[in-house]
Amino acid sequence: MLLGRDADLAALRAHLAASRLVTVTGVGGVGKTALALAVAAEGSGRTAVCELAAVTRAEDVAVAVGEALGFPSLDAAVVGLSGVRMLVVLDNAEHVLDAAADAARRLLATSPGISVLATSREPLELPGERVVPLSPLALPDDDDPEHLRDSPAAALLLSRARDAGSDVTLDIDSAPAVAALCRRLDGLPLALELAAARTRSLTPAEILTHLDERLDLLSRSRDRGPSRHRSLETAIAWSYARLPGPTARFFDRLGVFDGRFTAQEARAVAGAPGADVLEVVEQLDHLVSRSMLTVRQQADRSWYGLLDTLRAFARARLAERGELEAVRDRRVDRLVEPAGATRWDEALSGGPDAAPLGPHGLGTPTDVLNAVRWCLDRDDGPARAVVLVRQLVRVVYRARPEPVAELGEALLERWRDRRVPAWAEFAAVTAFAHMAVRSTDRAAEVAGAALSADPSPFAEVLALRTLSFHEVVAGRPERALAWTDRAVAAADTRGAPAWASEMRTYRASALVALGRFGDAARQADEAHAQAVAAGGGFPEVLAALIRANLLVPTEPALARKLLLGVAQRSRDGGHPLVEGPCSWSLARIALRDDGPAQAADRLAAALELFVRIGHTLPLRVTLRWVAVLVGTAGRAEAAAALRAAAGDAHTLTLYEWPWSDLVAEEPTEGDVVAPPLREAVALARRELDALRGPAAPETADVPPEGDATPPRGPNRFRLDGAVWTVSYAGQTVRLPDAKGMHDLAALLARPGREVHSTELIGAAVEQPAGGEVLDARARRDYEARIRRLQDDLDEAEHAGDRGRAEAARLELDLLVDQLTAATGLHGRARRPGGTGERARSAVTWRIRAALRRLEEVHPQLGRHLRSAVRTGTWCCYAPEDDVAWRVG
Repeated sequence: MLLGRDADLAALRAHLAASRLVTVTGVGGVGKTALALAVAAEGSGRTAVCELAAVTRAEDVAVAVGEALGFPSLDAAVVGLSGVRMLVVLDNAEHVLDAAADAARRLLATSPGISVLATSREPLELPGERVVPLSPLALPDDDDPEHLRDSPAAALLLSRARDAGSDVTLDIDSAPAVAALCRRLDGLPLALELAAARTRSLTPAEILTHLDERLDLLSRSRDRGPSRHRSLETAIAWSYARLPGPTARFFDRLGVFDGRFTAQEARAVAGAPGADVLEVVEQLDHLVSRSMLTVRQQADRSWYGLLDTLRAFARARLAERGELEAVRDRRVDRLVEPAGATRWDEALSGGPDAAPLGPHGLGTPTDVLNAVRWCLDRDDGPARAVVLVRQLVRVVYRARPEPVAELGEALLERWRDRRVPAWAEFAAVTAFAHMAVRSTDRAAEVAGAALSADPSPFAEVLALRTLSFHEVVAGRPERALAWTDRAVAAADTRGAPAWASEMRTYRASALVALGRFGDAARQADEAHAQAVAAGGGFPEVLAALIRANLLVPTEPALARKLLLGVAQRSRDGGHPLVEGPCSWSLARIALRDDGPAQAADRLAAALELFVRIGHTLPLRVTLRWVAVLVGTAGRAEAAAALRAAAGDAHTLTLYEWPWSDLVAEEPTEGDVVAPPLREAVALARRELDALRGPAAPETADVPPEGDATPPRGPNRFRLDGAVWTVSYAGQTVRLPDAKGMHDLAALLARPGREVHSTELIGAAVEQPAGGEVLDARARRDYEARIRRLQDDLDEAEHAGDRGRAEAARLELDLLVDQLTAATGLHGRARRPGGTGERARSAVTWRIRAALRRLEEVHPQLGRHLRSAVRTGTWCCYAPEDDVAWRVG
C-alpha cells in the first residue's frame, strides 16, 4: 500500500494516457519503483517489468529487456510483440541510461501498442518523453498530534513502525520529535522506512540525536533488498559514485550551503579556481538532472538547494578530504561581501523585513546564523561578525529571535571591550532579539548599555526602538512617549525614513494609551505619509493598520474595508506581523456586527498564521483574543485556560485597541495553571471550530444535476488570512488562497455588472502588441510544466503542506503570467505587450482553476458558478435567479 501518493498515482496515470514514454525521476529512495509498480499492477492490460538494477553492463540491457518480455533477445521481442498492447516498465535505468534509452526507443518505434514507463534518477532524453519528477512525501506543517496524523511522511513512519512491531505513541510530548525526524529525513520514503525499523530499540527523539552523529545509522539490520537501498548513505553513495570527479567535488563543496543558493554563489563558494559561470551552470544542471539538487525559479533567478540528507552526505565527504573548514570560510566571506556593501540605513530600511535576505545575496536566515556562529568560534576579531550581525535584525523579524538573542549574548561575552565600535552593534541587536522573546528587562538593560557605548547610527536607532517598545508593552505610555520622541528624532536625523515612520506608529500607540486620540490620529497620518514617500513596504502597511484600528470603535464599516486592504497588501508583501493583527481587528468587528462564528473565522486565520511562522509573542496575544471570544460564548473554563496561556504577552497598544473594552471586563484567575503552548493552541483550535460550527461534509445532499435553482440566503465568499471561507446552499467549505478566488470575489460583489479583465488583473494602461514571444515548442513546455505544477499544488494542499503549496503556487502564477503574455485567442502565438489580451487570458486561466477547485469540494456551487460566470475580455457573474452574497 502506497501512503501519501494518491495524487502522484493519479498524475502518473494521466501522463501514461497521454504519452507512450513516461520517465519517473527523483533522488534515490524517493519511491520511484514503488510508484511505477503500483500503476503497473492496477492496469488491466499486459505488463512486463524489467529490473535493471542487477544489470551491470550496458551491452546486457537488450538481453535483460527481451527476457523480461518473454523472449531470448530484444530483437525477438520486437518481432513477437508486433500488434500487442503492453506496458513495459524499465526500472532503475540510470546506471545504464544510454542502453536503456536505446531499448525504449526500439520498442516504441517498432511496436505501436507498447508504452514504456521508466524509473531513473535522470531522464532518458528521448523525443516525446514525458518526465515526471517525484518529490519526497509532504512534511508535517506543525507539531500538533492531530495534524501530524494527516501528514503523509509521518503516516508512513508510524505505519512502518507498527509493521516493525513498535507502537510509537503520538501525543503532545512525542509529536515534536516525530515531526522533526520527518523533516530531518526530507520525507524520503526509504529513509522513513529505515528509521521506522530503528524504533524497535530507539525513540524518534533518540534516532534524531544519533542521526547528527552518523547518517548510516539508518541501515537494514539484515542483508535484504537491493544493495543500494540497504542504508540511506548507500542509496546516496550509489548516485554519487556515478558522478564525474570534478562534479563530485563540486557537489561536496555545495554542502556548506544551509539554504538555497544561486549559480553565482555556487561559483564563488564551490567552483574550481578560474571556473566561469557557464561551467558552473553545466555542473548544476548535471546534478539537477541526476536528482541530487533541487531547483526553483523565483524572482527571475534559479535557486538551487540540497535535501538535508544529501547535504549531510556532502559535508561528510568534504570533511574526509580535509576541505570543510576552508570551504565554510569561503561561504562566510561570500556572505560578508554584499552585507558589507549595505549601508546602515538599508539594514533597517523599510522596517526590518522589507528586503528578503536571499534575493540580495545575503543568504537565508539559517545561513546568516551559522555564519555568525562560525565567526564567533573561529575569528580573532569581530570584523566579519559585525558586518553580518546587522542582517540578524531581519532574522528576528522572520520569527527567529531566540537564536539571535543567544548568539548576541555570546558575541558580547566573546568581545567584551565596550570601546570597540562593534560592541554597541552587538548590544543593540541582542536587545532587539530579547525584546521579541519577551525578555523585556534584559532587553532594556542591553539597549541602555548600547546607547552609552558611543553607538553607530544603526545601533542608536535600534536601541531606541527597543526601549520605546519596552515601555509601550510595560504599560508606561509617558516613558514610552519620551523614548519614541528620541527614536523619531534619531531616525530623521540619521536618514532612516522607513524606521522614522515605524517609530511614529509607536508614538501614536503611546498617545492612545494616554487618551490623546486626535494627536494619535495625526501621528498615524504622518507615519503613513512618510512610509509611502520612503517606498512603502513594512512601515506603510504598519501605519495603515494603525490608522484603520483608530477607526474601529467609531467607524467599523470603514475600518473593515481598510483592514481588508491592508491584510491583502501585507499578505502580498510577506508581512505576517501586520497581516495577523489585521485579523485580530477584523475579528473584533465581526464579533460586534456579525456574530461569534465570523469572529472565530478571523481568529483562526491569525492563529494558524502565527503557528506557521513560529512567533510566540503574537501567538500568545491571539490566544488572549480567543479567550475573550470563547468567554462571551459562556465557555468559562476554556477561556480561563487560554488567558493563563497568554500570560502577560502584549504588543503595541493600538494593535490591541479594538479589544480593549472587552479585555477590561475579563475576570482575573488566581489558581488556573497555564497549559503548555502546544496544548493551548490545540484547545484554541477546538474552541474556534466549535464556534464556527461543523462544515457540511462533501457528501451532503446535492440537488439533481438538472436542478439549477440556487437557494436564497446568506451565502458567503470571504478571505480569512490565507484561507477562503465559502458558504452556499447550507454547506461551508474552506480553500487556500489563489488569484482566481479574488477574481470570483470581485465578480460576486457586483452581480450582473461586466468587469474588464484588466481591472481584475490590476493593469492600468492598455499596451500595444510587439513581436512574437514564445515559439510553439516553448509554449508546449510551459503548458506541460503548468500541468505538473497544478498536480503538485493539489497534492500539497491535500496533504496540508503549506510550504510546498506556496512554492508551487508562486511558480504556477509566474508561468501562467508568462504564458498568457505569449498566447492569444484560440492559442495563437501573441506578440509582447497587448495588456488587454494578456489580462483576458490570465483571468480566464485563474478563474477556471478556481472553479475546478470549488467543484471538487462543493459540487453544487461549482455547477452554479460554471453556469453563471462568464469570462473573456469582459467578465461577469450573471445568475438566472438573484443570489445574495456577502463578500469580504
